[in-house]
Amino acid sequence: MPIQWIVNGAQRSYFYSSDYSSPDDFASLLRVELEGEAQKRRKDRENPHKTSGKHPNNPISQYISSGASKAPTRAQPLTVGELMTKDVITIHPGDTAENAWQLMQRNQIRHIPVVDLKNHLIGMISDRDLIKNNRFQSKNPIQQYLSKEVLTAKQETRLDLAAGVMLKEKINSLPVVGAELELYGIFTTSDLLRAIWKHAPIELWI
Repeated sequence: MPIQWIVNGAQRSYFYSSDYSSPDDFASLLRVELEGEAQKRRKDRENPHKTSGKHPNNPISQYISSGASKAPTRAQPLTVGELMTKDVITIHPGDTAENAWQLMQRNQIRHIPVVDLKNHLIGMISDRDLIKNNRFQSKNPIQQYLSKEVLTAKQETRLDLAAGVMLKEKINSLPVVGAELELYGIFTTSDLLRAIWKHAPIELWI
């Protein structure tokens, strides 16, 4: 399974349905939104005197109606490995909470993977973990505060699956690991937004 729980160093399967019939599913919601917008534009073009403020003969409308805006069909869907951040800032469990907080502030990040000396994932530390009870001022090692139950992705995990899991679980990042929990990167909401900006159809922006 490309999405897994890491619980105290042990891998457990995370069961997430890829059936997009659920109205709460990320991909389904996005698809419905795009289809609804496309239908509105078709009606505007058919009834030019009843448009919703968008002239049916403007260059963008013509571009959409011509079909030129459709991106080439990919042989395979986008994956986390293509989009993840590879230069990951990490920290060791013996480092202090204060040091972890300073790393976050200096690099403007909210999550840091905690790894061992072989770069194997142990857990995650977040700004919320450190803000609680002013832990960010503590000289204690972060192993006292880190989250050891972590959702992870593989490099081959599909983008839509990763996005759906992040939406469902209300999390902002997925460490990307190998079979032995070696850390390859991290996939964040910033990476997701960057993917939408680069790869979304033009209909999403108009």
